[in-house]
Amino acid sequence: MERLQMKNYKYLLKISKAYLKSNKKSVIPMLAIIFLSIFMLSSTVIIKDSYDKYDLKLSEKIFGNWDVHYTKQKEDLDDEYSSYLTTKNYRKNLALSYQNNRNDYAFFAVSCFDDTYPITVLEGTYPKNNKEIIIDESFAKQNNFHIGDYITLLDDENQEVNYKISGVFKENTWRPTLSFWTLMDSKDKNLLTEVYATFKQDISIQTFLENKPLTLEVNDGLINQKYHLNYRFDFIFYAFTLLIGICCFLFIYNVSAMYLKKRGHELKQLSYAGATKKQIRTFIFNEIILVNGLFGLLCLGCSVGFWFIVMNAFGESITKIFDLSIHLTFCANVKHLSIISCVVTLMLIITFILLLIKHQKPKSTKLHFRKLYITAGSMNFRIAIRDTLRTSYGIPISFIMILVTLFCISTNLIVGVWQEASLSSVDYVADVSANFDLFQKSGSEIHNLIQDLDKVCKGEEGTYQYYYGVRADAKAGNEEIDKVYTIDDKTYENLLKRHQIKDKESILVVNASNTNTEVSIHINEKWGETLAYLQYPCESIQDDTLSFDTPVVIVPATLTEQWQDAYPETYVEGNLKLNGPQASQKGASLQSYWNISENDHLYLIDNKENMEQNKRDINAIKIFIYGFYFIAIMVSICIIYNISLQYFLSKARDTYLLYTSGMTRKDISKQYIIQIMVISVISLCISFILLLGLNKLVSLYLNLNISFVMFLIQLIIYSIFLIVLLILVMKYIIKKYLNDIIEQNMN
Repeated sequence: MERLQMKNYKYLLKISKAYLKSNKKSVIPMLAIIFLSIFMLSSTVIIKDSYDKYDLKLSEKIFGNWDVHYTKQKEDLDDEYSSYLTTKNYRKNLALSYQNNRNDYAFFAVSCFDDTYPITVLEGTYPKNNKEIIIDESFAKQNNFHIGDYITLLDDENQEVNYKISGVFKENTWRPTLSFWTLMDSKDKNLLTEVYATFKQDISIQTFLENKPLTLEVNDGLINQKYHLNYRFDFIFYAFTLLIGICCFLFIYNVSAMYLKKRGHELKQLSYAGATKKQIRTFIFNEIILVNGLFGLLCLGCSVGFWFIVMNAFGESITKIFDLSIHLTFCANVKHLSIISCVVTLMLIITFILLLIKHQKPKSTKLHFRKLYITAGSMNFRIAIRDTLRTSYGIPISFIMILVTLFCISTNLIVGVWQEASLSSVDYVADVSANFDLFQKSGSEIHNLIQDLDKVCKGEEGTYQYYYGVRADAKAGNEEIDKVYTIDDKTYENLLKRHQIKDKESILVVNASNTNTEVSIHINEKWGETLAYLQYPCESIQDDTLSFDTPVVIVPATLTEQWQDAYPETYVEGNLKLNGPQASQKGASLQSYWNISENDHLYLIDNKENMEQNKRDINAIKIFIYGFYFIAIMVSICIIYNISLQYFLSKARDTYLLYTSGMTRKDISKQYIIQIMVISVISLCISFILLLGLNKLVSLYLNLNISFVMFLIQLIIYSIFLIVLLILVMKYIIKKYLNDIIEQNMN
C-alpha cells in the first residue's frame, strides 16, 4: 500500500522510464505533437515581434535613423488625441521635445511652434510638474530673453500659461526628439502611448523646422499605421495560438485516453489486490506527473535546442537573405519556451485528471438524425450519423476542421489585402523622388545648382523633371495659391508660344478656377514673415505636360534670380522626379555632387528600391505564415488520424460482424470513407456559414475590401484539398488495420 500511496517515488520513476521504452509508438507521436505545439506557439511570438520590427525598419529606411522609445500615459482618449491632431493655435504642429536623461528628468512636448517664434514648449513630468521652454539663441538675443525668465504662451485651450526659459539652443547643438501620441490596443480603452523618435545625429534646428514638417507628417502616418493597423491584425496571431492550444489539448486527450485504456488490465489487478479507487487514482496521478515531467523536459530541451541551432546556424543568413529583422534573441525565446512548456505540461495534467473522473455512458439525447442509406454496388449499408456523434467521433473532427478552415482562409484573405495595402503605401510616382530646400542663396548660386542638377540627371536613358521656387504664396483674384514654382526660361517661353501669349512679362497661373488678369505674390522668409508684396499681370492656362493637381503659379528662372538678389532672406524649395534604369545612380550622384551647406537640405527617396524591398519583406513574412499553415494542417491531420484510428479500433467487433455478414473489404472501406466525407461536408458547411459572417466582420473591423469571389474560390479549393486528405488518412488506417482486426477476431 505504501507504493500505492506514492511514498516510493523511485519505483514510479522506474515505471515511467519503462513506460517510455515499451510504448514508443504512443510516446514518439505524443512528444512530436507537443514539440510542434511548443514550436508553433513560440514562433507566433517571433513572427509578431519580427512584423513589428519590419514596420519600424521601414520607417527608418525611408525617414532616417531613429531610436524609438515608448512610454505609457493614461489620458482621456478623445480630448488628448483630437487636441494633438488638430492645429488650433499653431500653424506648424510639430511635436519636438528635449530629451535629457530620461530616468532622471523627462520632458515631453504638449504644444509646438506658432507661426513666427521658434519656441519649444516642454511639460516636465518628473521629478515635479514643470513648465519650461528652450528657445533659439538668436531669438532670445533679439527679444532680450534670458535663462530663468518667464514667457506667456497660449495652450491648445486658449489658456495663458507661464513657461520658464530653461535653456537656449544654437545651430547644430540641439538634438530634437519627435514625440506624438498614438492609440494602443489595450483592455483600457483610454490608454495612449507616446512614441519618442530621437535622431542619433545632431542636426540644424532651423533646417529641421522648415524641412521636416512633411517628413513628420508621413512618419506620423507610418507609426500610426503600426499601432492602428498592426494591432488589428494581432487577432490573427491570437486565433492561431488558440487553435494550436485546442488542437494540442484534443490530441493529448485522445492519446491519454488510449494510454489509460491500455492500462485498464493493470488497474483491475490493483483493484483485485485490495486497492481502493482513491488509491488507484492517486497512484496513476503521481505516475502521470513523473511521465509528464519527463515529457515537458524533453520537449523544452528539443525546442530550445532547435531554436539554438536556428539562431546560430541560420539566423544571420535569414536576416541577410530577406533583409528582415527577425527576433531570435536566445534569452527571450528561452523565456517564452519555458512558459509555453509549463502551460503544455499543465494541459497534460488537466487532461489526465479529466480522464480519471468516472466516465458515465452518455444518456440518450433527443437529437436524432435520419439514417442515411447509400448504395455501393450490390451492397446496401447504413451510416448512422447519430452513432458517430454519440461515440465522440465526428465532434472533435468537425471542430478541428472548422477551426483550421476559419484560420487558414481568413488569414490568407487578410494577408492578401495587407500585401496590397503595403505595396500601395509606397508613393510610386517616380523611381526616385527628391525634395530640396536651399537657404540664403543668391540667384547665381541657385543657377549653378540647377545647372549641376541638369548635368547629373540629364542622360540618354530615363527622364527627369524638377520644379523649384522661393518660399511664397500668391492670390489670383479671390483664389489662394500656396505654391510658386520656377521653370527654366526656355521651357517658359515654349509655354507662352504654345498658349499664344504675347506678353512675355505675364505670370502663368496653372489650374486656376477663374480667369484672372493679375496675380499678387507674397515672398516669405524662412520663419514665415512676408518680405515683399509683388503685383504682376497673369494668364490662366491648362497644360497636360505640367504634372500639377492643384493651382500653382509658374515663373521663369530669371525672375526667381531677381527676387533672390533683391531679398537675400528668401528660402528656395523644390522637388525632383527621376525615372529610368539609372535613376538610383543619378540620385546618389546628385547627393554627393551637390555640395550644399548644413543649413540646406537634399532629401532623396528611392521609391523603386523601397517597392522592391517592400515586396521582399512581404514575401518573407508570407513564407513564415504559409509555413505555419502547413504545420497547423499537419497537426490537425495527426489529431484526426488519432481520433479516427481510435474509433476504428473501438469498432473492431462491429467491423468483423459486417465482414462475416457478407461485406467485402472494399465495401467496409467505402463505409468508413463515406462517414468521413459526410463529417467533412457538414464541417465545411458550418465553416462556410461562419466565414460569411467573419468576412463581413473583418471587412468592417479592418476597413478592408475583401472580395467575395476570391473568398469563395479559396474555400472551394481548400475544401477539396481537405476532403481528399482526410479520405487518404482513412484509407491508410483501413488498409493498415482491417486485416489485423479480421484475423484477430477469427482466432
